[in-house]
Amino acid sequence: MLLRCLKYPKNGTYALCLFVLLISFLNQGYSQRDVEFNLWKEDINYLRKEVNQNFPFLFKKTKREDWNKIVDSLLAEIKGLENHQILFGLAKAVSAFGYGHTEIEYNKQEIDLHRVPLNLYYFNDGIYIEGVKPKFSRALGCKVISIENVPIDEVLDKIRPIVPVENEQYFKAYGLIYLTIPEVLHAQGITSTLKRTITFKLLTSNHVTIEVSFGSEKWSNTQNNVRYGHTKFDGEWMPVQNSTVPLYLRYMNEPYDFEYIESLKTVYVRQSEIGDGPKETMDAFYQRIFEFIDTNDVKRFILDLRLNGGGNNRKNQIIIKNILQTPKINIRGKFYAIIGRRTFSACQNLVNELEKYTNVLFVGEPTAENVNFFGDTYPLRLPNSGIIVNLSFAWWQDKPDWEYAPWTFPHLPVELTFEQFKAGKDPYLSKALKYKYQEGDFIFNPMETLQSLFLSGDMRGLREMLLNLIEDQRFQHFDFQNRLEIAGLNLINSKRYKQGILVFRIILEIFPETAKSWYNLAFAHYLSKDDDLAIKALQEAGEIDKTYPGLSILKARILRNQ
Repeated sequence: MLLRCLKYPKNGTYALCLFVLLISFLNQGYSQRDVEFNLWKEDINYLRKEVNQNFPFLFKKTKREDWNKIVDSLLAEIKGLENHQILFGLAKAVSAFGYGHTEIEYNKQEIDLHRVPLNLYYFNDGIYIEGVKPKFSRALGCKVISIENVPIDEVLDKIRPIVPVENEQYFKAYGLIYLTIPEVLHAQGITSTLKRTITFKLLTSNHVTIEVSFGSEKWSNTQNNVRYGHTKFDGEWMPVQNSTVPLYLRYMNEPYDFEYIESLKTVYVRQSEIGDGPKETMDAFYQRIFEFIDTNDVKRFILDLRLNGGGNNRKNQIIIKNILQTPKINIRGKFYAIIGRRTFSACQNLVNELEKYTNVLFVGEPTAENVNFFGDTYPLRLPNSGIIVNLSFAWWQDKPDWEYAPWTFPHLPVELTFEQFKAGKDPYLSKALKYKYQEGDFIFNPMETLQSLFLSGDMRGLREMLLNLIEDQRFQHFDFQNRLEIAGLNLINSKRYKQGILVFRIILEIFPETAKSWYNLAFAHYLSKDDDLAIKALQEAGEIDKTYPGLSILKARILRNQ
């Protein structure tokens, strides 16, 4: 590792100086490993300095002092760690920002990483082996129970801190690869030592428990077998589907394709990247599609974005303009977009624009991206290790701050079981093909509806509507509690304390075991000069979570006023 460190930056004088420094340290009784630790510390402090000075805007989901504590902890533990453990210690710090673009580039750094040759997928009934190297074929289609005797739920909890989790959907889509990396499993305490062979406990389709030990390979040797999160049909690995392949997984080597389902008079388009394909530009592709729509009997248009991880968001206007210029399909109930756990980055921008400008109905799962998010990155190369840390600098805000949401939720939620997937069934497309929309059967902006009831003073109607919406399965992915918290805080910030207090009381009627809401209620009472009620609300918050941030500080402020 040390000699690799001396390669960066590519400057002979710098490398010579480091080499002289090494000789000096060795002559003073330092070991080579001591020198490496010092080089690592330089890298970590370099990252800390760059983030604090040049990327302070990233402290949006995490506080600056909390992030610096993570870095301090890594520095304090570094002498007991191996290089891959330090790497994923860095990953923990980088992932703490909570933005999927802000991450370490594992395929462009100097520490060799390995993978066991399988692909995992998170279905609604568990995590299954969706694809595998042929020599491990008996594991194909099995449900994962544990890894190295650690229950799968515990494994997920352990790896989560090193994944740049934008939201739960991002973790499902992009986090499972970490379960296949031996260096991660060791760094996160799933294995006690670094092992090249990893044992999975699996449940077969016959409900028989088996154990399969997978030998790992270099990361680079496994890259060409998975595309868009699914095992390729023309790669070296075996996919679990063998005969019936759904439309969205056909032609996976192409970023987009379309098909006319004549029996249903439906044009289906799969767009898995935002950018020009190798054979046809996006302009030409969509010109061809909409010429077909204009000249044929098309009753329904389905745009499938569930695999789309982004690209060049300037290309989104091609899609938006064509839809707006084609009134025959830009009608509620005729235009559907399928979204899901891999809908990310520039494709989130596209989803935002579709929601804002068209009459789309979203089908599927929530997206993997926050509605407003940090995107485009600066590749920061750490000077000694050469590790590249991508730090986001562009804030993409398609909606106002008060409409913040962790994802775009589908109007028509759909889930996928392993057996459906194995059989080649596509419940997402089936829903988009068969749904019969009727005017007035869906509330497209639930917060606007609730706000209208609130402003009219109809508190009873508001409570009833809120309870009905929460129980409605179509809103299972809409976070009413968080959105109401934001609304209450906005009222408090604008000094409308009574209205803010009323909002928090409504929240607590439905979600009484929430320390955050009790704390916000206490804060609202404190600002409105009602210390007794503020203390009572703080006591409720403390009974639920005595460690909730700010409890002791707010209580001390109130007591000073008395």
